[in-house]
Amino acid sequence: MKIKAVYLIISIFFPVALFASTTPCPLSNGINVHTKKRILNICKHGTVIKTFKVALGYKGVGKKHAGDNKTPIGLYGLAHPRKSNQFKVFIPILYPTTKQLAAGYTGRDVGIHGPTQSSSMFRWLNNLPSSTRGCIAVGNNNHIEYVANWVKANPGTKVLII
Repeated sequence: MKIKAVYLIISIFFPVALFASTTPCPLSNGINVHTKKRILNICKHGTVIKTFKVALGYKGVGKKHAGDNKTPIGLYGLAHPRKSNQFKVFIPILYPTTKQLAAGYTGRDVGIHGPTQSSSMFRWLNNLPSSTRGCIAVGNNNHIEYVANWVKANPGTKVLII
């Protein structure tokens, strides 16, 4: 009885809408990037199976134009991961969407990638950068390989960036 009363009070003063943005898996099967928390969650059937800290565009979020150094917000498809000399692995985000193109959004080469690769003498520097030019960067090569392998094993994976 007391539990129902507490639930009633909470639901009156704190509507469910307030909690929607804190849900770790709004996209129940795919990749969820929470920009305010700077985390990437890989979700399956609504359950987080892996979480990584990420770096985002150094000018923030809300990409609209090429070169604005912002990370896009929205739901996007992902292309097949590819090897990258610069980032080990690059997973292209299919930005802009058809609707965004119609609205005048521009840009390309936005993706999820690993840290910038360096010579073996400086390999210890390969950790999460503080920012990117609009991409989503995970902290080390093992992390990006995990994400890439998950995307390969789950064709049609989408990313929700909120």
